[in-house]
Amino acid sequence: MSGPPNPDTNTPQLFTVTDRLWDITNDMHMLEELEWSEKARETLKDFEKSLVKAIKQDGWDGVESNEPKQWTFAGALFYSIILITTIGESA
Repeated sequence: MSGPPNPDTNTPQLFTVTDRLWDITNDMHMLEELEWSEKARETLKDFEKSLVKAIKQDGWDGVESNEPKQWTFAGALFYSIILITTIGESA
């Protein structure tokens, strides 16, 4: 099925990843930076993969939106993850 992505279906996934990050933090008796970073990295990588899959399946058709708001929270988070991992790889 094609058409614009439905923000109502993307929102639960976003809450899932933020809930998971909170659970990782909350479940640690003593916050260990390396352990937390690894678990958070895995969670964000899974989220990144699901976003890429959603983009490929629902696809961007190359047409710019006429709406003034082009960035969604999920889109901005995805862009940030890509930017951070790219900078991290080159450092």
